[in-house]
Amino acid sequence: MKKKITHKELKKIFKREIYFFMDYFSLKNFEIIFEDSDDKDIRASTLADEQNKIVIFNISTNWANELGNGEEEIKRVAFHEVMEVLFAPIRDKMSAFYSFEITDEIIHSKIVLFENVVLPLIK
Repeated sequence: MKKKITHKELKKIFKREIYFFMDYFSLKNFEIIFEDSDDKDIRASTLADEQNKIVIFNISTNWANELGNGEEEIKRVAFHEVMEVLFAPIRDKMSAFYSFEITDEIIHSKIVLFENVVLPLIK
């Protein structure tokens, strides 16, 4: 049986992984802010302001209660959120020509590809 993890422990691991991946992908000039979210529909979300170099990572306060795969799941979600930052400039440029739904679908499919192909090669 897996050890139950608290939100505080989850947040500590999530932050560690975020900082690792931000550094790994040379996203070093951002002010990083972590906020808790009570949104039950997400584990985490990201708001990246490329122009002002600020990124806000939201972490669901409910996630620890539903954590399935421990640290590996936290690592995967952190990687996904950093990919959101990496792809933010592309998302912004595409949004000028395509709807949010189309842009989001394309970017998200590339992020999932990176999760499955690139993430296993790191660490």
